[in-house]
Amino acid sequence: MEHLKSLLQRTVGQVILVWDQATWHTSQEVRRWLGDQDRIDTYLLPVRSPETNPMEDLWRELKEQVAACLERSLEGLLESCRRYFDDLSGKSTLQTAGIY
Repeated sequence: MEHLKSLLQRTVGQVILVWDQATWHTSQEVRRWLGDQDRIDTYLLPVRSPETNPMEDLWRELKEQVAACLERSLEGLLESCRRYFDDLSGKSTLQTAGIY
């Protein structure tokens, strides 16, 4: 929930969360906390339907880049992740997710 708290601090207006139904998104603690927030609207995707979740394509690309990293130290793998995110533009992110 720290990420959600940070999100609320850094944004204004309504926040729409589109989530898969992973247990960490649907736990009683999270649902209770979300129930107290008037700026967050949550929409859950169908269970076991990764094809409905645009983030799955981004995760797949990230995993492929990290798997291709020849440096197997933790720092090397983290650097590979950082490069992936640094190279993403807003447009390429939306394209990869099939939204643009």
